[in-house]
Amino acid sequence: MPDRTSVSLVVAVVVTCLSAQPAFGQANLDSVKHRHDCRLAGQIVTLGQPANRRDWALRLLPTCGPVGGSSIAKAFGSFRSTETWDQRLEDIVMLTSVLHDARIFDAAAQVAADRSAGKAARIQALRVLFFQLGTSYADPYESFLAANEITYIPIGDYPLSVGTPLPPDAANRAAEIAWSIILSEPGDADLCTAARKFASAARRR
Repeated sequence: MPDRTSVSLVVAVVVTCLSAQPAFGQANLDSVKHRHDCRLAGQIVTLGQPANRRDWALRLLPTCGPVGGSSIAKAFGSFRSTETWDQRLEDIVMLTSVLHDARIFDAAAQVAADRSAGKAARIQALRVLFFQLGTSYADPYESFLAANEITYIPIGDYPLSVGTPLPPDAANRAAEIAWSIILSEPGDADLCTAARKFASAARRR
């Protein structure tokens, strides 16, 4: 579980991703070099090596369109068994607030609905679904576990990047997953709270 500095951490990660985009945007995003860098960044994030270039890869991937979406989806799926909050998973989750992609949505939907997946992974999957269906704000992990309203953290009036567009039924699919958790898994208090938070917030959008 993150400590009291986690809200600042969330803001820092999002701002890092967003502040990197203008710099990358000055280059030709269709260039051979950019495409090569995107493939390399995807390998680094999904395989974890070389570890000393992970921050660079995290900053670049939101500019990589479908390649970025595919890499982020694979990286998220690799944390499927995570039972407790993990900074590496948090970094991946925060990328999904600035890049929307059908493969990211599908990966999160699969983990959220999977009863054999780790608790933290499923809660984070609900956050990813929340990000994929929303715009211009983030939220801390604890916000999905608390009894109060979700804490929205504005991340500015930035255009979100889109890789592969989300399917038309994305919102309905996500809501069905959340309500399935609420109705069929009442014994898991944290997971049910997160699912209720997602369902309530999605309904107000």
